[in-house]
Amino acid sequence: MKNTFLSAALLLAAALAPAGASAQAWPSKPIRIVVPYPAGGATDLASRAFAQSMGKRLNQAIVVENRGGAGGAIGLEAAASAPADGYTFVVGTAGNFAVNPHLMKNVRYDVQKSFAPVCMMALAPVALFANANLPANNLSELVDWSKANPGKLNFATDGQATIPHIGGEYLKQLIGVNMTHVPYKGSASATQAALAGDTQLALTGVANAIPHVRAGKLKLIGVAGAQRLSLFPQVPTLIEQGARGFDLGSWFAMFGPAGLDPAVVAQIGKACRDSAAEPAIRESLSGAALEVVTSTPDELREKLAADLQRWGEMVTASGVKSE
Repeated sequence: MKNTFLSAALLLAAALAPAGASAQAWPSKPIRIVVPYPAGGATDLASRAFAQSMGKRLNQAIVVENRGGAGGAIGLEAAASAPADGYTFVVGTAGNFAVNPHLMKNVRYDVQKSFAPVCMMALAPVALFANANLPANNLSELVDWSKANPGKLNFATDGQATIPHIGGEYLKQLIGVNMTHVPYKGSASATQAALAGDTQLALTGVANAIPHVRAGKLKLIGVAGAQRLSLFPQVPTLIEQGARGFDLGSWFAMFGPAGLDPAVVAQIGKACRDSAAEPAIRESLSGAALEVVTSTPDELREKLAADLQRWGEMVTASGVKSE
């Protein structure tokens, strides 16, 4: 009888050993990070910078896979349907996680139920820029000019139903400025439109516009966020100028499929946060006008919930519809 119990115990231990060893060995193969946009953009840049640093910390290769299309929905669907084994993650943004759910109804995922929050990575500020010849240097002067010149003020954005478009329509109601939306394909084109005088304004990400502000060819009216731009600390935010609560800043954050092992979330989350502290990461992202930030999984979950509510209210108020 004693030998029978001993044999059973040994068999049980042998059966459990591989599972325990497998869990302890994570990661034992390359990790995939899905970027739901084409290569070359800000999301891609931030993802690759973090992937390289995190891979060194985890002693495993991290491969970035670009799965663009449908406003990020294709990449998010791929990540949401992947096995929750710790080898597939996705970099979500405020656009595809907090804004698109109010615009896109036919997606096969729920941003709060289909994903496991891991870590915030960066912020991408949005700002209002004006052509150098426009006789307005701040929000108050812009409102006055629009009233004195009805129907003449227009603003370029990155495209229909983007964060800047929704924000611009909301701003019109918020401060009573009369301006017409002109959609372009991306931030670079929107910036060029204001630079060339095709539009008086551009409401867009700051990376493409900053060199032209430094050259005196564009004016920075104000950043659409809670903090002033570190490159132009003398320019008040649009909130400081009277646009109460007007924060359009996008964020980049890492998520995994729902059901991830908490131990894996903790391990890769730590690698993400430790990478965010690296001066090389901050320098790399600063060159693209991105600000490195970080968070715990719970803080990211709370941020997403708050932004979903905030953007839902803005989308409704703006009247913007998806293409």
